[in-house]
Amino acid sequence: MNAILGEYRGIVPVAAARVGNLFFGFCLILVVSTLYSPIEQGVFYTFLSLVAAHYFFDLGVGFTLGNLAARRVARAELQDQNDPVQALGDILRFACIWSVLAGLVMIAVIGSIGFLTFAQNTFDIPHLTLIWLCYCACSSVLMIFNIYLRILDGLGHVQAAAYLRLFVSALNVLMIGVLAYSGFGLAALPVALGVTLCLAIGLAYWTVSEVRLTFSAAIWRVPSDLNWRVDVWPFQRGVAVTWLSAYVFFQAPIPILFWLQGAEAAGRFGMCVQIFLAINSSANIFLTYKVRPWTQLAVSQAFGQLRADFWRVCFLTAGLTFWGAVAVLLGFFILGQLGSDIPNRASTPQVMVFYACAMVLNQFHSAASYYFRAQERERVWKVTLIAAICTVLTPLIAPTRFDETLAGFAFLLISVVVMFGGTLLLAKREGLIGTAS
Repeated sequence: MNAILGEYRGIVPVAAARVGNLFFGFCLILVVSTLYSPIEQGVFYTFLSLVAAHYFFDLGVGFTLGNLAARRVARAELQDQNDPVQALGDILRFACIWSVLAGLVMIAVIGSIGFLTFAQNTFDIPHLTLIWLCYCACSSVLMIFNIYLRILDGLGHVQAAAYLRLFVSALNVLMIGVLAYSGFGLAALPVALGVTLCLAIGLAYWTVSEVRLTFSAAIWRVPSDLNWRVDVWPFQRGVAVTWLSAYVFFQAPIPILFWLQGAEAAGRFGMCVQIFLAINSSANIFLTYKVRPWTQLAVSQAFGQLRADFWRVCFLTAGLTFWGAVAVLLGFFILGQLGSDIPNRASTPQVMVFYACAMVLNQFHSAASYYFRAQERERVWKVTLIAAICTVLTPLIAPTRFDETLAGFAFLLISVVVMFGGTLLLAKREGLIGTAS
């Protein structure tokens, strides 16, 4: 027990930051459900689901470069080389170029889709399309910022990255609450996010001196020997398919409900999705914390130790997700008994139970993806792609019957059969199950 506590002692401040992040996520839900109308709530969660499509444009490059950086540092440490500029400079330069281009493409494509979606503005919300375009532009900058944070995670600066995420979450929620209360309506979203990102980028640049110096060298002095087709794309293509498919699996039902059932249905279901994704993200801090150690084990070919640590962390994160889901369901039940209107702004208890059970099972898929990526292998992309296809087929088969209950049940069924069952078969085939350590 002391050994386990000692191993995870360094993650305590990181976990505390993620708990704070989760707290402010719930604060945002409270702000939206109390200061916005049901229709505005639906538009808000549709905004979130659409801008989450940045996975289509960064193509998982943040996670790919984070893993590549971790492997370079691990190899340098094994060879007693301590030159972060040479090890990381070209990665940061590549990240800058890629993220800027991806951000511009995101503004053009997602901005246009949102413009067409909200152009009719039958909700009588002033300047809705302008609000959307501004929010889309700010979200493209947020995508670039998240790529930077992924690289920090890969380098082992998990604590600094967690603090920066907490800063963004806290300030963004605080500003949205103040501006919405002051009568800004949905215009509070782009204003709050824009100001928050300006301050967060400045803070990030001065937070980690090693990365700041490396970043400067990457831009001005370090010659780049990183070949995208040779060094990045062979690994990135699998990660890209996984991330694109995961977006469809987790987020696509929200805009589909918006188009088929209206803004209020999308708002209720969107609240449910964001709550359980926040719990999942908080539990995954243990997986993020393991990116560099697992990469070091993979580079040194200590696969028995890697498998043993995988199972320990997998059960830990699944347990945290389970108890987090129980706490949410219990909290909504208590709020309902107290006469609060917040449970009425979410999906039915049945849908929330569907989602809670599914997210616990999906934790095995998340842990397996980190395990394989530590070895620079992307093995879960086929499983995730099948799940995405099933998600899209569901409303196509029954468009008139596709409501919150069917969306929640389909999510649970796909999670059990495809995400959990498929990953279980994959783990057995890859030797993760039934192999002696």
